[in-house]
Amino acid sequence: MWGLSEWKPIACGSVAVVWEARQLSLNRLVAVKVYQRELEERARRRFLREAAAAGKLSDHPGIVSVYDAGVLPDDRPYLIMELCPGGSLAQWLSPDAQPSEEEVRRVGVRIADALAAAHASGVLHRDVNPASILIDSQGDPRLADFGLAAVAGAEEAATEALPATPAYAAPEAFSTKPLTEAADVFSLAATLYAVLAGYPPRNVGAPLVTPEEMVRLAERPIEPLPGVNRRLMDALLAALTNDPSARPTAAGFREQLATAAMLPQSGVAGIAHSATPTRHSIPTATAVDSQRAGSTPPHRRKSLVVRVAAVTTMVIAIMAAATAWLVNERTPSRSPAAITQSAVPTAPSTSSPPSPSPVQEQVIHVGKVPDSAKPFETVQIRGTYRGGEDSIVRLQCWEEDKWLAFPLPTRTDRSGQFTAYVEFGQPGRYRLRLLDPDTGVMSKTFVLEVKG
Repeated sequence: MWGLSEWKPIACGSVAVVWEARQLSLNRLVAVKVYQRELEERARRRFLREAAAAGKLSDHPGIVSVYDAGVLPDDRPYLIMELCPGGSLAQWLSPDAQPSEEEVRRVGVRIADALAAAHASGVLHRDVNPASILIDSQGDPRLADFGLAAVAGAEEAATEALPATPAYAAPEAFSTKPLTEAADVFSLAATLYAVLAGYPPRNVGAPLVTPEEMVRLAERPIEPLPGVNRRLMDALLAALTNDPSARPTAAGFREQLATAAMLPQSGVAGIAHSATPTRHSIPTATAVDSQRAGSTPPHRRKSLVVRVAAVTTMVIAIMAAATAWLVNERTPSRSPAAITQSAVPTAPSTSSPPSPSPVQEQVIHVGKVPDSAKPFETVQIRGTYRGGEDSIVRLQCWEEDKWLAFPLPTRTDRSGQFTAYVEFGQPGRYRLRLLDPDTGVMSKTFVLEVKG
C-alpha cells in the first residue's frame, strides 16, 4: 500500500499510531502516522485541505516535511512524513533526560518561528504538545502533525469533546469559542514549561466530575518555576495568560525567547523567581572566618580568635536562655512543668491504639487493572492518593534491575483521584508501581502482561 514496505511500529498513543516504513520509489525511510478515528465527509475534506496547506510549509526548517496525505478505506486519515529518528520532546519529561534552560529556549525560538510562518499562511496547529515536536537526524526540533491536529479540532468543535491534548490546551479550547493563533502560542509555552518542570502547568487531563470543574482547572493561575531564568520565565508566563488578546503573537513570542539570553549559572539565582539557594551559594561562618584569617596579619590573629570565641559563647548563652523561656512560656499553667518537660516516654493507652503514621495514611491505592493487554494498547490505571490536591504521581516500570519512570506524570484532582496511562509495544510481563517522587510514597507492585 502506498508503495511502502518494511513496516515497523515506532509509537502509539490515544490519537494515532506511527509506523516506520521504506518508500520504495525513493528508497528512503519515512514515518506514516495513521489517525485512529474515522472521519465524516466534512471532517475528511477539512483534513485534506489543511494537510495540503501544511505541506506547503515543509520548506520551513522548523516544520517536519509532509510527503503525502489521504484517507484509508475505513475512513481513517494518514500522513506520510519525514522520519525524525530522535523521537519527540516527550522524552524530555523524564527526570533522566531533562534539558538545560538554554536548550529549552532554543527549541522555543525555533518552534515559535515555525508557528509564525504557519499563522502567516493561515494555518493553525491546534495541538502543540511535547509529542508533536520531533528531533530530526541533525538533532534539531521540528514541528509536526498540522493536518491531524486540524481534524481533531474539527471533531471537537462538533462534539464539544475535550481538546486533543487537554494538559497543553489554552483555556478557550474548553469553550465553544473558535480557536485563534493565540491558542497555539499558549500550547507552545505550556510545552516549554512542561519540559522545564517535568509536568504540564495545569492538571486538566484528569477525570473530573463536572464540566465546570474542568473549566476551573483550565483557568487556574500558573505559578513561576523556582530557579528558572527570570526573563525566560517572564516570556513563558506572558504566553500562558488566560486572556488570548494579552498573549504575544508567535513572532512576538519568538523575539521574547530570542532576547531571553541565558546568564551564567552563578548569576541565575540573582534574577530567578523564588530561587532556592544551593548549599554552595552561601558561605558558612567557618569559611568566612578562614578567608578573613588568611588575610589578617599574624600578630592580630590571636586577638581575632579570642573575639570570635567570646561572641560564640555569648550567642550560645542567649539561645539557651531563649529556649528555656519558650519552654516555660508554652507550658499550661494548670499542668506541672515536670510532666511537660519529662524525657521519659509514657506507655500508650490501651483504650485507644496509636494512630498510623502519615506515610501509612498516604499509600497510593490502585484500582482494578487489566491482567493483560495487546501491544501498543493504551491501558488506563485509576487510583486514589490522599497526598493533597495536585500531587504528582509517576508511573514506574521495573526494567534492567531498576525502576524506570514513564515520561509523563499525572496529578491528583481535588478528591485525590488520578488516572495514569501505560502502553508497551513488546510482549512480556511488566512490573509496575506508582510513586510520589516528592515524598517517596508508593503503591503496591502490580503486573501487566502484554500478549502479542
